Amino acid sequence: MLSQSSNHFKHSTHLELLGTRIFVCCSSSNCLRGICEYFPNSIRNGDQTPDVILYIDLREADRYLFRSRPEESETEMEGVWFQANGMKDPAPWSFPMYPPLPPLALSALRNRFVGFHSATVEGEDGLSSLIAGDREAGKSSLSRLLVNVRNYALLSDETTYLFRRSCIAEPLIVATGLVLIEKGEKRKVRTNAAKVYRSLATKPSPIKNLLFLQRRPDSVPSLQRIPQVEAFRLLCAQSRDVGSEIGEGISTVNRLSKLPAAAFSYSHYSQLEENLNLLDAYLKDERIKT
Repeated sequence: MLSQSSNHFKHSTHLELLGTRIFVCCSSSNCLRGICEYFPNSIRNGDQTPDVILYIDLREADRYLFRSRPEESETEMEGVWFQANGMKDPAPWSFPMYPPLPPLALSALRNRFVGFHSATVEGEDGLSSLIAGDREAGKSSLSRLLVNVRNYALLSDETTYLFRRSCIAEPLIVATGLVLIEKGEKRKVRTNAAKVYRSLATKPSPIKNLLFLQRRPDSVPSLQRIPQVEAFRLLCAQSRDVGSEIGEGISTVNRLSKLPAAAFSYSHYSQLEENLNLLDAYLKDERIKT
């Protein structure tokens, strides 16, 4: 049950995620700290009326505050309530397919964006490139090289949010996952993206071209143009449910697939840096021969 005590949720902050203002109220300072560490670049002052209020009665910032719960999960997420504009009282968070942050299931964001498992970087011309690929394909590694060495700005390094039926990406930067190797074992930690990337984008940006990373054992580094039908297939494979109807997603994929697209095949992460000149040239000028 939601406590009626005004002092119970005394730890709070304001976030702006995907253009939506969210007032987050937590019963635990540790929980609020974890949320702020996950969205360090989205914290705002409280000078605007929030679109959504979240009440969170958890000791720590549970990972399912930020990601979908398993299919077998209960409908209601224990310890989380929301109150959107027009609601008299808070209601339990009962959308297992969507996390509370950002609140994609609510009307403030529902059916506004189409998502892709990709990184997106903005060039000095104000136009952006979407870099897609499977898990551990090198999206974050390449985006860090482009931002820190070639003066791009980061829009996202995990999920790209495009306004539906458009090729315009909305920035959403979360804490960056870094893989540390200690005593031969890999461990993933998250840190403020501003400490990892030299420049972070703050405004929506049009996508001008696509790059698909394909890391395969013993693959010789090669950059090849791909036709629209292949770009469409690869985009569908990397699509994410962020609250839009299927028809909106297909329309957006179709529009995006008409942009210049190429695939870079390679085998080792070091080959990203070795071929940075080639990849940078493609992203800056889609007319380059590949």
